[in-house]
Amino acid sequence: GIVVIGSTHCDIPYVIEDKVSGLLFKEGSAQSLVEKIQWIQQQPSVVWERISRGARKRIEERYDAAVLSKELSDTYQELFFA
Repeated sequence: GIVVIGSTHCDIPYVIEDKVSGLLFKEGSAQSLVEKIQWIQQQPSVVWERISRGARKRIEERYDAAVLSKELSDTYQELFFA
């Protein structure tokens, strides 16, 4: 898999958990980005695989269409029929 590197801008940290489902660098800091790239290059492939699996699990649990549909339906039920 591919390890995603994102900044700490806005809601990106809600999608990417640092060193669990990707890597986060400090917004606006080229040095922080360089450090994250160097960190991942120094890790064995098992770390890459663990982070890739973590990313897939996070997306499936939080952003799966069926999960989001259920949450939306539950919200409507609470708002209109409670």
